[in-house]
Amino acid sequence: MRYVDTAGLDERQAALLERCEAQLLALILPNVPAGDEQIAAFSQAVHIQAEQQETAPEGVTGFRLGSYSVTLDGRRRAACPQARAVLISAGLLCRSVKAC
Repeated sequence: MRYVDTAGLDERQAALLERCEAQLLALILPNVPAGDEQIAAFSQAVHIQAEQQETAPEGVTGFRLGSYSVTLDGRRRAACPQARAVLISAGLLCRSVKAC
Protein backbone atom coordinates (compact mmCIF):
# COMPACT_ATOMS: atom_id res chain seq x y z
CA MET A 1 0.00 0.00 0.00
CA ARG A 2 1.20 3.52 -0.80
CA TYR A 3 0.96 6.05 2.02
CA VAL A 4 2.50 9.12 0.39
CA ASP A 5 0.83 10.92 -2.51
CA THR A 6 3.25 11.71 -5.35
CA ALA A 7 0.66 13.20 -7.71
CA GLY A 8 1.77 16.45 -9.30
CA LEU A 9 5.46 15.93 -8.54
CA ASP A 10 8.18 15.64 -11.14
CA GLU A 11 9.81 12.23 -11.65
CA ARG A 12 12.84 12.99 -9.48
CA GLN A 13 10.77 14.22 -6.54
CA ALA A 14 8.33 11.30 -6.81
CA ALA A 15 11.18 8.78 -6.96
CA LEU A 16 12.80 10.35 -3.88
CA LEU A 17 9.56 10.16 -1.90
CA GLU A 18 9.01 6.56 -3.00
CA ARG A 19 12.53 5.59 -1.88
CA CYS A 20 12.06 7.31 1.48
CA GLU A 21 8.66 5.66 1.92
CA ALA A 22 10.13 2.21 1.30
CA GLN A 23 13.07 2.98 3.58
CA LEU A 24 10.87 4.06 6.49
CA LEU A 25 8.41 1.19 5.98
CA ALA A 26 11.36 -1.18 6.37
CA LEU A 27 12.11 0.42 9.73
CA ILE A 28 8.61 0.19 11.15
CA LEU A 29 7.50 -3.24 9.93
CA PRO A 30 5.45 -5.05 11.12
CA ASN A 31 3.95 -1.85 12.53
CA VAL A 32 2.32 -0.62 9.34
CA PRO A 33 0.49 2.70 9.71
CA ALA A 34 -3.12 2.16 10.74
CA GLY A 35 -5.73 4.88 10.87
CA ASP A 36 -5.62 8.42 9.62
CA GLU A 37 -3.39 9.74 12.43
CA GLN A 38 -0.61 7.19 11.90
CA ILE A 39 -0.81 7.48 8.12
CA ALA A 40 -0.52 11.28 8.38
CA ALA A 41 2.46 10.96 10.76
CA PHE A 42 4.15 8.42 8.48
CA SER A 43 3.62 10.68 5.46
CA GLN A 44 5.11 13.59 7.41
CA ALA A 45 8.15 11.47 8.34
CA VAL A 46 8.65 10.48 4.69
CA HIS A 47 8.60 14.14 3.61
CA ILE A 48 11.06 15.07 6.37
CA GLN A 49 13.38 12.22 5.36
CA ALA A 50 13.19 13.20 1.69
CA GLU A 51 13.98 16.83 2.52
CA GLN A 52 17.03 15.77 4.54
CA GLN A 53 18.31 13.56 1.72
CA GLU A 54 17.63 16.16 -0.95
CA THR A 55 19.61 18.86 0.85
CA ALA A 56 22.81 16.80 1.11
CA PRO A 57 25.69 18.49 -0.72
CA GLU A 58 26.63 16.97 -4.07
CA GLY A 59 29.52 14.53 -3.86
CA VAL A 60 28.95 13.71 -0.18
CA THR A 61 28.50 9.96 0.28
CA GLY A 62 27.82 9.99 4.01
CA PHE A 63 28.35 11.71 7.31
CA ARG A 64 28.44 11.03 11.06
CA LEU A 65 27.26 13.20 13.95
CA GLY A 66 28.03 11.52 17.27
CA SER A 67 26.35 8.11 17.19
CA TYR A 68 24.10 9.06 14.23
CA SER A 69 25.44 8.18 10.79
CA VAL A 70 24.04 8.28 7.28
CA THR A 71 25.32 6.62 4.13
CA LEU A 72 24.16 8.43 1.01
CA ASP A 73 25.27 5.82 -1.52
CA GLY A 74 21.77 4.43 -2.05
CA ARG A 75 22.42 1.19 -0.19
CA ARG A 76 21.42 1.96 3.39
CA ARG A 77 20.05 5.15 4.88
CA ALA A 78 18.97 5.47 8.47
CA ALA A 79 15.99 7.64 9.26
CA CYS A 80 16.99 11.16 10.21
CA PRO A 81 16.36 12.17 13.83
CA GLN A 82 13.36 14.34 12.94
CA ALA A 83 11.66 11.53 10.99
CA ARG A 84 12.41 9.06 13.81
CA ALA A 85 10.83 11.44 16.33
CA VAL A 86 7.63 11.66 14.27
CA LEU A 87 7.49 7.85 13.93
CA ILE A 88 8.12 7.31 17.65
CA SER A 89 5.47 9.88 18.60
CA ALA A 90 2.90 8.13 16.39
CA GLY A 91 3.73 4.74 17.93
CA LEU A 92 5.24 3.41 14.72
CA LEU A 93 8.79 2.98 15.95
CA CYS A 94 10.08 1.74 19.26
CA ARG A 95 12.83 3.63 21.06
CA SER A 96 14.58 0.35 21.87
CA VAL A 97 13.92 -3.37 21.88
CA LYS A 98 13.06 -3.24 25.61
CA ALA A 99 10.44 -0.53 25.02
CA CYS A 100 8.44 -2.65 22.55
